[in-house]
Amino acid sequence: MTPPLPELGVGLVLWPALLPLLSDDGGGIDVIEIEPEFFWFETGNPLEPMRMDTGVLRQLADLPQRKLVHGVASPVGGGLAPDPQRMDLMRAVVTTLQAPWASEHLSFNAVPAPEGRVDAGFLLPPLQTVEGAEQAAANIRAMADGLRIPVAVENNVNYLRPCPGELTDGDFLAEVAQRADCGLLLDLHNLWVNEQNGRQPARAALERLPLERVWEVHLAGGTRHRGYWLDAHSGPVADEVMALAAETIPALPNLRALIFEMLPAYLPQVGMGKVRRQIERLHGLWALRRPGPPRPPRQAVAVAVDAGAGLPRQGRAPSSAEWEQALGASVSGLPHARGRLPALEDDPGVDILRELALNARAGQIASAARLTTRVLLAHGGGDAFQAMFAGYAASHPPRQFASSEALAFLDHARSQPHAIRYLEDVAAFESAVIRSALGRDAHRVDFHVDPLPLLAALSEGRAVPDLPASGPYRIQVESGAVTALTHAGARRRRRHRPSQ
Repeated sequence: MTPPLPELGVGLVLWPALLPLLSDDGGGIDVIEIEPEFFWFETGNPLEPMRMDTGVLRQLADLPQRKLVHGVASPVGGGLAPDPQRMDLMRAVVTTLQAPWASEHLSFNAVPAPEGRVDAGFLLPPLQTVEGAEQAAANIRAMADGLRIPVAVENNVNYLRPCPGELTDGDFLAEVAQRADCGLLLDLHNLWVNEQNGRQPARAALERLPLERVWEVHLAGGTRHRGYWLDAHSGPVADEVMALAAETIPALPNLRALIFEMLPAYLPQVGMGKVRRQIERLHGLWALRRPGPPRPPRQAVAVAVDAGAGLPRQGRAPSSAEWEQALGASVSGLPHARGRLPALEDDPGVDILRELALNARAGQIASAARLTTRVLLAHGGGDAFQAMFAGYAASHPPRQFASSEALAFLDHARSQPHAIRYLEDVAAFESAVIRSALGRDAHRVDFHVDPLPLLAALSEGRAVPDLPASGPYRIQVESGAVTALTHAGARRRRRHRPSQ
């Protein structure tokens, strides 16, 4: 059941902004966890639909810390089996980084459709039934076969009320792990978040879990919003979660890694010093381990195939497919292909998920279409961006990867009537940069003003200059970089590579 896995120690999910923590003899960081999808891209080329930035992968491989791989784009909790192309990319990552195991979320982020799949826009909770557990277990087994290394499944955060006929959070996770014969990535913050939002108490859930299967623990911070505690990965771990970890870690005989999670967007307000302090506190927790021989496997949870039979909550649960279609449509705005579910109609957690999904989409666009976002902000502040984004989100389904979401948004922005100066030129430029990087080819973009001072100001976050119309200028972009600038009026040609 438990393969021989190395003891890795204390670490964090690594982002470029956190690289300074690895200086000074590693800063107490023994292991770094990589979310590889953030350097994957959809190319639009049917011969090579997806590709990764191999340069980033090589840089990660050169770091001296041990590595783990934590997937975020191929969750195992839904009706879609792992995509073979994504598994090929993931296998290349785990092989290059020599990761002893990989992990994924017990969630779903897409639903089956005639065209194959439709993205839901966020990691969503599966229906917690025996059917759902077997579906997840089959996906985990397929992922382990595809990656050729052990796989651990992470317990999901769930903002919804328990559905009549569901298993409890602890029983469902235990059922999945037993059926898949896999490891557990125990996210103690997720358990605590679920408790804060009215689901099973964290300690009650832990009592139902096969703790001998826990190979890895995640800790993170969160925030309160509209009466909910959010798994925001926004800063230091709450004292209550640290206390829960101190109680739990001694009971995990096969714990091999303890990981802190924080999104880089929160680093300016949190500060590097507090992150270092979190790593120190995790070392204190690591010292509480009591390694030992594996405990005998806990018996599988005894539940009837008829979901909900014998459970305190009465009622029959819908099928997993009905649940995924209804919840995916409710969160993303997709058409309700299978009708609505009463259990979701009056659940305020659906509104929270919808808001989080929209915020995630907006964040992807602001990151991947940075210059166009700044043009909108310069024109009318956050209201201008939100107005453009609201129209886009209402008419376009979510895209899982930031580059794809940004391209669709840029096309939308260029198609809309507006009086926003520079928007057309800058959106066309960013679209060309992204498309040339994905396609490894050349694109040309015309500007009505001198693009150099404009792009420099936008890149550096300075005030947008008031430039006279002096075009046409033509920029050539190849493989994501500016290679030439031509000013037709002056008949001159310059080569320039502005920072992007």
